Amino acid sequence: MTGAGCEQSFASALNWYRRRAETRDSFSLTRMGRVGLGEFEFRSEFGLELNGRRLVAPDPVLEKFNHWRLEVKSKFIDRQSAILERNPDALGGISKRKLPYYGAIGGSCLRISGSKNIEKIGFREEWVGSEFWVRWSDFSEAGLPINFGDLTSLDNLPAEEVAGIRNAYLTQINSKPLGLIEQFSAQIGLSSIAPEPDEFELQLIGSSVHRETKLLCAGVEVFFKIRGLMAAKQYLTGHWPWLVF
Repeated sequence: MTGAGCEQSFASALNWYRRRAETRDSFSLTRMGRVGLGEFEFRSEFGLELNGRRLVAPDPVLEKFNHWRLEVKSKFIDRQSAILERNPDALGGISKRKLPYYGAIGGSCLRISGSKNIEKIGFREEWVGSEFWVRWSDFSEAGLPINFGDLTSLDNLPAEEVAGIRNAYLTQINSKPLGLIEQFSAQIGLSSIAPEPDEFELQLIGSSVHRETKLLCAGVEVFFKIRGLMAAKQYLTGHWPWLVF
């Protein structure tokens, strides 16, 4: 993938990874050099289900995505190394050789954004402030963009949660005050002319202990739901007992 000790070829890296996934010889993690993607960090597919249709990013996009994850992991290591420089016990006495501390890197926050239609899909790593975005047209056989108000299914979210997201979005755009042009159009019988909806951003923040769903319209949170909250609290207090909820 990076050309460390061999010819750089993402196609070959992808082939070896998929062969490894098929054989499952062991679950040992490999890291070469200063930083490398582990078992649950390298992505052999970047796909998403929307309205019952599976969208899959082509290999060139997948390659950029994995290199972004590698860059994010380097930033995690740099940031945690700086913390250990100031206080060697800050991360529970962990050695720098075992950084980054906890968790798979990259893709913990899936984001979908647009105005009326879904225009781009991406990821953000909040801790290092890094983002990776893909345009709707970059997906294989994407076709026409999906209108966010027509959303019926999304990845592995429960149907009722998807319905709540859609209804919150529709309520938000329908409650937007009409401008002068829209008011005049309504008075003369052109009520079908509706104001353009504000930008929306849907965040799906997942982890092994909880999943958080948040919908923002023009920066205003209009939908929020979290599953497995008690499990999340138990996990956090188990690792950091000083946390207070």
